[in-house]
Amino acid sequence: MDLSAGMLVVARERFPRASFWQGDVLDLPVIYEREGGKEEGLFTAVFFNACFGNVFDQARALREVGKLVKKGGRVVISHPLGADFVEELRRRSPSVVLADLPRDEKAWRVGKEGRERGRDGGRAGRRERRNRDDMWSRGRSSSFLSLLPTIPSFPFLPCSFFQDILVTTPFQLTSLQSTSSLYLALLCRRPDQPLPQALLLQGPVSQGYKRGSKKLGFPTANLPSSLFVVKSLIEDIPVGVYCGWARVVGRECKAVVNIGYSPTFQGEENREKIVEAHLIDGAFPGDFYGELMTLILTGFLRPEQKFPSFPALVAAIQQDVEDARVAMDLPVYAGAKRLVEEEGEGTGEEERGNGASKGKGRWVPFEEWGPR
Repeated sequence: MDLSAGMLVVARERFPRASFWQGDVLDLPVIYEREGGKEEGLFTAVFFNACFGNVFDQARALREVGKLVKKGGRVVISHPLGADFVEELRRRSPSVVLADLPRDEKAWRVGKEGRERGRDGGRAGRRERRNRDDMWSRGRSSSFLSLLPTIPSFPFLPCSFFQDILVTTPFQLTSLQSTSSLYLALLCRRPDQPLPQALLLQGPVSQGYKRGSKKLGFPTANLPSSLFVVKSLIEDIPVGVYCGWARVVGRECKAVVNIGYSPTFQGEENREKIVEAHLIDGAFPGDFYGELMTLILTGFLRPEQKFPSFPALVAAIQQDVEDARVAMDLPVYAGAKRLVEEEGEGTGEEERGNGASKGKGRWVPFEEWGPR
């Protein structure tokens, strides 16, 4: 892909069997192939060579590329003349070379917007932490739609209010080499797509249809949408499979969470939208209906879909569990575990003691739970 028609003419002459597109990396054609009932990106690797500094919005470009790259695939960002050369070009032609090349891991972690917001973002995060108890008690929460003025082709979400390039994109930095004569960054496609803000939910575990354990072998702890004081909080969330951390009966564990209607159970679909959390690697004796569960959802794995058979559904859930386990081991999500522990030990346990029977939730900005 290139903006220049002339460059593409040369490329086609040199590589006649390859396919080429003229266009902007921020408006990539979406190409998928089917693998095991899922839609997967077609490519195993994408290269940005001598052009990443010209990209207007580097984080958005990586999110777009994330649509095309398979899980575990690579993105290579390189420049044969190094980061110093790109910075000099930017100084001379700022309208052409719009951004520097991130020189180290810290620079990758703090994007352009984060540098511009600086202390204002930190103050906003502290204000949010001071106000969160009031938000809980009033049942206030920003709806998904109000957080995102437009939702183009969810789950690849706009994240303009995030500060961290690698939190807003489905990639992690695996290696970086920056010298006076070479720039080379290697990114790996993660199994999840980060949410623009984490979703924190609390409520007493309700008895579901008992299909997860009996028919599928994956027991779930359920929070139906009717349980929540602000029902639009759940209704506005796109159906799909998410990953995050859970706390119940005093224990934290990773969780893979389906939010939706279970369409594979034809004729027995959920009568309402339900949050169904499968707790990974958590040894819980017996049922814990009525116990308070705290969930924080940080990543999106796949849309909810109707499978042709229960074995196909089981295979997909097994992959979801593995993807969630890998995603929640990423260092960027360590703060999410800390937050779910704090919320479970704090207001949540007090309310359980008072016999709370309603669910509540709120969107949590990155400043509140991200790496410190």
